[in-house]
Amino acid sequence: MGMKRRYITIMIICLVSAMLLAGCGRSKSADADRKDEPDNIQEKTEQPKAEDEEDRSGEESKKEETGLDIKQAEMNLKKMSDAMVNYMWVALMTEAEGDVFNLGEDVDLKLSDTDKIRAAVLASETDGVIYSYFTLNNGKLTEDINALTGPDGDGFHGISVPDNSIKKNCLDLFGVEPDLSLLPEEPVCDLFDAVSYTDANGTYALQIDQEVDTETALENHECTVTEDNGKYTGEVNIFWGYWGELEQKPGYSNYVVTYTLEQNDVSAYGMVITAISVRATEEDPYEADETPEESGISLTEDDAYELAGKLGKGKVCALEYHDYDGDGRNEAFAAIGDDDDMGGYMLESIWFIGNDGKCSMMRDDLNGLSMYYSDEGYYLEYAAENKGFFTAECGGYGSGWLSFIFSMKDGEPYELDLSMEIEGFYQPSPGVFHTLTDDYTEGHQYMITELIYDSKTGQFRKGKVTDKNWGY
Repeated sequence: MGMKRRYITIMIICLVSAMLLAGCGRSKSADADRKDEPDNIQEKTEQPKAEDEEDRSGEESKKEETGLDIKQAEMNLKKMSDAMVNYMWVALMTEAEGDVFNLGEDVDLKLSDTDKIRAAVLASETDGVIYSYFTLNNGKLTEDINALTGPDGDGFHGISVPDNSIKKNCLDLFGVEPDLSLLPEEPVCDLFDAVSYTDANGTYALQIDQEVDTETALENHECTVTEDNGKYTGEVNIFWGYWGELEQKPGYSNYVVTYTLEQNDVSAYGMVITAISVRATEEDPYEADETPEESGISLTEDDAYELAGKLGKGKVCALEYHDYDGDGRNEAFAAIGDDDDMGGYMLESIWFIGNDGKCSMMRDDLNGLSMYYSDEGYYLEYAAENKGFFTAECGGYGSGWLSFIFSMKDGEPYELDLSMEIEGFYQPSPGVFHTLTDDYTEGHQYMITELIYDSKTGQFRKGKVTDKNWGY
């Protein structure tokens, strides 16, 4: 019996030892596996990281290849040319020796380091407000609120411009750091200029003039940007001349400023100006200055109605007499037809009546649709582009309708490409246009859709379909 117990005890001890040895073996194996895990994990995490870097590198390469976005560049050029407007006025006045008739047809403006700084200083003045008065004492400019300004006075008016503003303007417009020591220490001409100025707080640049007696103005209009083999050119139509001419022809341009542009990441605009040239347009506004009355061509609104009454076989359902292309002369578009039974008009045709009295039929296939009556009239003005549009909604008094749109470009009437293709042509606020898109998700769901205007073609195109339902 004692032998049997000892035998069992020995067997149990052997079994426990075997189990402990097996456990240790498994533990070492597991530890070895875990020891290898960090390297494996690192390899797995490093691979996607490398792939991400490749993707980013590819995106950057693609971005470099695509260059400037032309639409964005045109918007930025408008901001840059507006910032340059005071400098351009100074440069053109200097080139023409103060007489607008003396400017040549083609002028390459100098753009030295000093000119760039002056342009950057003058870019700070946007509202024409006189902020302070200065005079020369012992060759030094000092502030003097009693200084006598004007062509016969010895005082000047102007404004001190902080160094950081000049630096920002210089970098944004030209991509260079300004060296203010290049500026003269006192006024060197009686036009707007930029000089260095020292007061108790330090040295500033100062834009200053002696209040020149002039009635000239410079105004920027349309901007375009083109690309050729990676080289960018911006053109800005401008008016430079006497205010009276501009008042007679709102939005009129008589010169084109050409800016040579380069991509630049330092500039807030993504591009900088490297050269400037100016050329006169083909038409000389001071030679071709006949008003419609003087030339015997002057369409009045009464004339337009009288002529429209003789067009087609129906009555004048709508007539809008306006300046559709900003040339200072009024034209008219007219819709001819008869009353329908719903308060609108069954149209026969749409006509254009020029300022010279000539009439052109624009459309006679309205497909039996009625033109809906509008209390607000049938004219939309796009003041920023000096454009006007003759427009109305046509339909069969059901849930859908179409809108016609007519205007003028380069002296000729035209029907827009989206005419009778869109449901609605609206301007909820100045310069903002939209139409409607019916997505039919739950019956008719009219979603507001933006319309984007192209000044080069005179056309609109559809933009983003918003999530805003019409009427909300």
